[in-house]
Amino acid sequence: MLLVDYHWLILLIPSLWLIWHFRPLSSRILFLRVLLIILVVLALAGLHLRLPGREGIIVVVADRSLSMPAEADSRVKETMSLLKTQMPPGARLGLVACADEARVEMAPGRSSFSGFTGELNLEASRLDKGIQRALSLIPEELTGRVMVISDGLWGGSDPRIPAFQAASRNIPIDFRWLSRDLVSDMAITSFNVPDILSPGEAFIANALIFSPVAQVVQVGLFSSNHQIASFTRELKVGDNSLIISLKAPPASVVRFRLKVTTALPDPLAENNEALAISEVVGKKPVLVIADNSDSSMFKLLQSSGMQVELIDPLQINWSIEFLAGYSAVIIENVSAGKLTMHGMQLLAAWVNQLGGGLVLTGGKNSFGNGGYYQSPLETILPVSLELRSQHRKLALAMMVVLDRSGSMTAPSRGGRTKMDLANLAAASSLDLLSPLDEFGLLAVDTEAHVVVPLQRMTEKSRWREQILHVESAGGGIYVFEGISKAAEMLLKAEAQTRHIILFADASDAEQPGRYWELLEKATAAGLTLSVIGLGTDSDPDANLLRKIAAAGKGRVFFTRDPEELPRLFSQDTFVAARSTFIEEAAAIESLAPASRFVTGNISVKSQVGAYNLCYIRPEAFMAVRTIDENAAPILAAWQSGLGKVACYTGVAGGKDAGRFVTEPEAASLLSGVCNWVTFDDRHSFGEMTVAQQISKGMWRAEVFLDPDRERETFTDTPEIDLVRSIDGSPAEVSTMKMQWVSADSLGVETMLRGNEVIAGIIRSGKLHKRLNPVCQPYCPEFSLSQLRDGLAEMKDLAAISGGHEVIDLGRVWDSLPQKVQLRSFSTELLFLALLVFLVEVAERRTAALSVFLSWLKLLIKTRSAGKIAAGIIAEKGVSLPAAVVSSEKTAGKTFEKITGMQSTNTTDEQAKTVVPPEQQAGFTGALKSAKKQAGRRTRG
Repeated sequence: MLLVDYHWLILLIPSLWLIWHFRPLSSRILFLRVLLIILVVLALAGLHLRLPGREGIIVVVADRSLSMPAEADSRVKETMSLLKTQMPPGARLGLVACADEARVEMAPGRSSFSGFTGELNLEASRLDKGIQRALSLIPEELTGRVMVISDGLWGGSDPRIPAFQAASRNIPIDFRWLSRDLVSDMAITSFNVPDILSPGEAFIANALIFSPVAQVVQVGLFSSNHQIASFTRELKVGDNSLIISLKAPPASVVRFRLKVTTALPDPLAENNEALAISEVVGKKPVLVIADNSDSSMFKLLQSSGMQVELIDPLQINWSIEFLAGYSAVIIENVSAGKLTMHGMQLLAAWVNQLGGGLVLTGGKNSFGNGGYYQSPLETILPVSLELRSQHRKLALAMMVVLDRSGSMTAPSRGGRTKMDLANLAAASSLDLLSPLDEFGLLAVDTEAHVVVPLQRMTEKSRWREQILHVESAGGGIYVFEGISKAAEMLLKAEAQTRHIILFADASDAEQPGRYWELLEKATAAGLTLSVIGLGTDSDPDANLLRKIAAAGKGRVFFTRDPEELPRLFSQDTFVAARSTFIEEAAAIESLAPASRFVTGNISVKSQVGAYNLCYIRPEAFMAVRTIDENAAPILAAWQSGLGKVACYTGVAGGKDAGRFVTEPEAASLLSGVCNWVTFDDRHSFGEMTVAQQISKGMWRAEVFLDPDRERETFTDTPEIDLVRSIDGSPAEVSTMKMQWVSADSLGVETMLRGNEVIAGIIRSGKLHKRLNPVCQPYCPEFSLSQLRDGLAEMKDLAAISGGHEVIDLGRVWDSLPQKVQLRSFSTELLFLALLVFLVEVAERRTAALSVFLSWLKLLIKTRSAGKIAAGIIAEKGVSLPAAVVSSEKTAGKTFEKITGMQSTNTTDEQAKTVVPPEQQAGFTGALKSAKKQAGRRTRG
């Protein structure tokens, strides 16, 4: 027995004293009142009793990884429904879904499971996390079981570790085994190339191919998407070895892809391709990204003797291994939109975490005008890109026409809706404007609603809050209504530069009306209009939005990622303000830091034809600046993380370049800048060896120390900065501290997801070394099922914890182990207290309890006498003695006296005897008589 809140027991003392002091005359009422007080106090004190029982929790762990059968989710739902139907009172049922992570889909309770709702990365089977999460849902004081629904093909940490934890808590792990039918699956079971190569080195790429039948297949080998080998191969049943002799290219990072094509049906084509990455060490080339083949920076670097490559931004397949193949990247007047958000995120991570070098040159498509403001690259640039009022020559009047149709309620990342991000984008345009500029905003559905009246922005914070609280109102956006209202308001503006930003869903723009007539009049009055479409240029209304932008003599942007909206709004605001790209010639001069880029001293006195107006950051250094009222940086640089970044805000080529780029000092200075940012990939990590390996989806890096060392090579424990990337997804950056594995080695490990590529820098103090990029052949979920026995893995987990394979779901609840549990009886005690109170009231008002007890006592006595008499008759065969008969008559009279009813043993003469009127009333009369007696015997 346990009292949770035992301090309530103090109430017994005054309560029992009061009952005794004002005690009733009836002992029965006294007893009832004492019992009532005891029951209430015990309920308040939280009485718990230790009782054995099977009322517990069953938590189902559902494996949702890609290796599971297609019907697995429906099977899980069916299992949960059957378990819910069979669930006994007091038991609870929960569900944990696991793949790359573990997620509680249904907390233990008595509710029904309606289907999976959470999003998981399905490219891993972390059964260990699923079991651990399930165990955390079962309290220590309750009994429980875990049921795993899986194919047993786990990845990451060994699930037997949490299985032993379950065994220590007496929680069995049961399982239901589901698997795909992959009997006819052909698969590449391994694909290996050397991690590190030297230029021109001969090497071998070897692979192992499993074939379920004898067949002829086509084999193709690709190097960075270029086919380097193709041939047919006859496969026998079972494993087939494949060896290809190759020669390493110049210094680079090469992504090899092996593809095997079969003419027979294959249930799992994903494991017919495998990837591997090799790094060819040496001085890697510089990459120039430009819109055209006539790149001035490419020609300049090529003439200076540097190894350089030129590529169009739209041809780049951004990845970590792609960037790792270059020592520096030069972006020559390319807009941020062509680099893509994914590309800019990878570039920023490559510079900061992996020591890459970056140079950005100026032009109409660069810096603020090119959309780099609020982009992932802005934070690593040595110059800031904001608009400053002191350098503005023209005031701007701008109207934002904001789509608030029903489609804007759709969710985006971070728990925000498209409407939230559109509001944030409009607010970012407002933030760029000065108090001299005019700004207004319309929220449009079937009509235009004025959110911010067109006015000078002297109260930015007030109107910013208004913008951020615009909500979607359903329906579509009536384009003509928004444009016409915005043009009407802008015609009343004081500023001569007038601009409209129309934001609309590229799939939901309605009622354009005769927009061309409206915009013809508006542009004639000096207005311009740009369009930002949420969607792609192939969406149903994208062509309409393009035509509207052309009629408004503005720009058009499309993005399917709402996260990009603030950057696009800012970019268009920069262009509309006409103050960040200075198209007038400006004199320039070099400063002392210019000597960092060249050997010896350099002096520049020249002229640029145009430049992007930016501002030097406090931590950066300026090598060249303009000699005008702006004193703006033309060449600035700094260290960003482990990498270096430089910005040349002048134009590298063309009519806007000016005289400077034709002078010898320009070639010397710009090529020196490119050399300065290129990273040196020859760093070593002291006398230590660094090794990487991948097994069962786990990446592991180890540092091996010299066993005969006289002292430790480093004072700080090494750390690894990791950059992880999957095609099309944002790069993830993390830092991991290495742990001692033995006296002579340190290690660290992490889980890889699918085709994820991982690269990093290992560092300790001044020592650092870049780790070559590595990846898995393919997602482990597609590995050949014949290589592993998933059923045996599940049986092993069950054997460790005392579980079993579940065949009959109807008996699962019966298998819960009995366990002494603490059960609360507060509710039951309060119910009993209420019942005692009602009995006490009935006793005081009707003496019902006294009547019932007297009748019960008489009945017992009568039946006892009857049994004795029956025994004598049976044994002696004689009539009853007179005493016994007299006793029965006396009992009958006594019963009549108490109840007012005649005994069944009375004679006919006695039945004819006239009884008093009060006895003729029968049982009702007896109750009235008892009530009178109770009134005299009690005190109220």
